[in-house]
Amino acid sequence: MPEFVGQFIFGIASQTSTLTRLNYLMDIKVFLTYLVNNKFSSKKLADITLSDIEKISPHDIEFYIDGLSSYFYDGKKLSC
Repeated sequence: MPEFVGQFIFGIASQTSTLTRLNYLMDIKVFLTYLVNNKFSSKKLADITLSDIEKISPHDIEFYIDGLSSYFYDGKKLSC
């Protein structure tokens, strides 16, 4: 995971439960994996920066949300 994700999780630690933070991490990993596969294909997940995040457009978010209805993660087909 990128360093900024760890900083975020650390920053919310006193106000959230362990399970909440774990679920946030899982959601963030799914989103960052989507970005690596669809927008930043020359990068590895750990190499995504905050400046990369700033380049995300509303269009990118719409495609991500649409894709959540059925997607593959770690070789498994999942859906929301």
